[in-house]
Amino acid sequence: MEKYKMSNGFLGYDIRVAVKILNHKEIGRNNFLWHLRGLKILDSNNYPTEKYKSMFLMDKISVVTKSGFHSQKIIITDAGLEYFEKNKIYDKVREQDRIYCKNLCNSSI
Repeated sequence: MEKYKMSNGFLGYDIRVAVKILNHKEIGRNNFLWHLRGLKILDSNNYPTEKYKSMFLMDKISVVTKSGFHSQKIIITDAGLEYFEKNKIYDKVREQDRIYCKNLCNSSI
């Protein structure tokens, strides 16, 4: 799996790969990002908040694709993955998703 170099020199995984490493298939990348914004881990532009960036857990970088376009990638370090596991971030995301789906199904749409 490819790792990307962050502005502070640390290496990390693309968010899509990080979700696979965490081995949670029921929530995709976009939903995961939405919930990370809800948990105040990411801001409204999908940039890691200063707390998580200063802990060297996450960053957002610009990469050049094979076709020559610039793309933004959210990168999570190995320490970030460990932090997510230790602090049960994915469990919090899954619980938020469960509540969201329950509220959606019980609403009068």
